[in-house]
Parts: sequence; structure tokens; C-alpha cells
Amino acid sequence: MGQILTYKKLYEKEISPLKNIKLGIICEEVDEEIEEVCKREGVIVFHEKIGKISEKALICGVCGDQMVKEEGNFKCKTCEYFFGMSSQLKRCSNCGTIYGSYETVEWTILRIMEKICLTKKQINIIYSYCPECREKNELYRTFAEMLKIHFEKRNLTPYGVVNYLQELTYKDKAEEFVNYCLGRIKPYF
Repeated sequence: MGQILTYKKLYEKEISPLKNIKLGIICEEVDEEIEEVCKREGVIVFHEKIGKISEKALICGVCGDQMVKEEGNFKCKTCEYFFGMSSQLKRCSNCGTIYGSYETVEWTILRIMEKICLTKKQINIIYSYCPECREKNELYRTFAEMLKIHFEKRNLTPYGVVNYLQELTYKDKAEEFVNYCLGRIKPYF
């Protein structure tokens, strides 16, 4: 509370804004007495489930690989290799954990899976939950794992998936991604 009021005074002194300054604090938890003081001082308190970047490495929900910090951003080098762009950080709607998500690839795979085995509820969980929460719900941890399982069950053919994925990348990279899902190759960076 003291910190935000101090910054307000410093900002007013340095900038001399023409409009009133609005103050806000984002937190997961706040003491009731502190919240009351905030209200009296005109500080809005936003209660948010803050996504935690845990001690564990950030995991890409598409391929399952560890994301690396590069130039201040977390990147999935595997997705970047296969699809020309890294998965982006996303917050799990269940637990708030941050993980990697590549929505275009995910929706393409989910459209395929909806035709053969997944319910709408399962699709929503897979799309909006982190790999750990997916696993706790007895679903596939990653999209690569999901494809591998259904290739092995012969519910899907690698060729059919390549045809869908080549819209997102070059044909040879789509084939490589399918081989990656099957555990046949591992790209080295």
C-alpha cells in the first residue's frame, strides 16, 4: 500500500498529469484490513488467480518439450522448428499454471480428434488446461502424445494428419512432426 502511494506521489511530481491518477493492485490474496485501507485511499483491488511460473521448467502443451528463455521470452524451440513459430505462453484455466500453447496447431489436431473420439467437454479441457491438469483428468498430456496413441491404435494414419498439418507448415516439416510424435526423430538445435 505504501509503495503504490509513494509511486503516485513521485509520478505526480515528475509528470504533472492533467487527469486524475487511478491506482490499482492485482493480487491473489489480500488481508481484509489492507483492502479496507485501499478502498479509503481510492486504490482498486483486483483479485486474480495469478499464473505461476513454477520452479519446474515451462512445458509446451503441443510437443511436451521444455521451453527456453531467449531474449526475455519463453520459446518452444521444437514448435518453432516444425511450425516456424514458437508456442506462446498461456494460463491454465484450471490451476493458473503457465504453459506453452500453439492455438492454430491445437485446433487443427482437435478438429481431427473430434471426428474420431473426443467429446466437446474433453476438447475444452485439452484446449484450456495445462499438461498436468490434462493428465489429472485422465486425458492426453500433450498433443504429440495424443497423436502417437491414436497412430498406434490405428484410429489415425500419419499420412492423413500430415495432410492437415501441411497447411500450417511445409509438407516435409509436417511429416517430421508426425515422426516426432511417433518417437522416431528428435530435432537437435
